[in-house]
Amino acid sequence: MDDYQRRIREQVQELLARTGMDATGLARAAGLAPSTLTRFLNDPDVKHSLSGKTMQKLIDAASAGGAPAIPTPPGKSEVRPAPDAPVPVLAEMKRDVPVFGTARGANGDGAFVLDMSEVVDWVRRPPGLIGVRDVYALWVEGDSMEPAISHGDLVYLHPKRPIHPGDRVVIVRREGLEDQHVTMRAYVKQFVRRAGGKVITRQFNPDKEVEFAQDEVVSMHKVLSMADMMGV
Repeated sequence: MDDYQRRIREQVQELLARTGMDATGLARAAGLAPSTLTRFLNDPDVKHSLSGKTMQKLIDAASAGGAPAIPTPPGKSEVRPAPDAPVPVLAEMKRDVPVFGTARGANGDGAFVLDMSEVVDWVRRPPGLIGVRDVYALWVEGDSMEPAISHGDLVYLHPKRPIHPGDRVVIVRREGLEDQHVTMRAYVKQFVRRAGGKVITRQFNPDKEVEFAQDEVVSMHKVLSMADMMGV
């Protein structure tokens, strides 16, 4: 199990603790097959992770209260939410995070066109981002980061959060300066390091390193983790 899978497992366990549910109950409340969670949580040799779309379903189910907790068998410990940590109600989560426009790119490298001037939707603000300025969201185009991030997933980003090796990021590169036409092309990758005037990243599908010239990178923003969004 790699560090990313370990973090996702910890975030799911936090959701279970907050709701007082077990994996089967939370999965069913989220409209998922119970094996989706039970295999991921219990199999020490698990090879897959949970997509952003799946995690969003789990968050929505936890925020809505989900199904009632399944009684704990005698002799086993029972985890309940802390009294000072109520599960947020979905209806109380303000829909005030802007989603900027994206369109699939045509250059075959997993890129998509980003229009930061066009707000195409507004989505709910997770509890860990209450009061946090400059947060925005994107609908991901392309599958270069599957299984971690899938085509169509919603990702939240913050332009001022520090970025560390292993973090998921959105890199924006300015392309096409001819005739005053500029395209903002975005790439969802995993940050590896900076070296020799380059930003070195990794993608998962296919698994390879992807390099960007530092002087061509307009911005690199962190894709917020479930822990960031839940405030844990």
